[in-house]
Amino acid sequence: MAVLIIIVALLEILAGISVFGAAKSAIHEILATAAFGFGTVTFALGIIVGKLGDLARATATDGGRQVDMSKWSKADRDRYLQHTPQ
Repeated sequence: MAVLIIIVALLEILAGISVFGAAKSAIHEILATAAFGFGTVTFALGIIVGKLGDLARATATDGGRQVDMSKWSKADRDRYLQHTPQ
């Protein structure tokens, strides 16, 4: 998901730069600036989504405590989750 958002952001930024390069009036420059600005915000959103996904995969919550299960085997993880009150 994060990769898709970053790709869209880069396309927005490129569109803004290309429109600015071919701008014939002030409205085109405004459009280019808005496209570039939204592209940078979308890029940051993609980075944030990627970091949150990494964090969610790396940790799981157990009654308020954080448990790092990233290096556990599937059997250990299932055994742990079966004995954890939900």
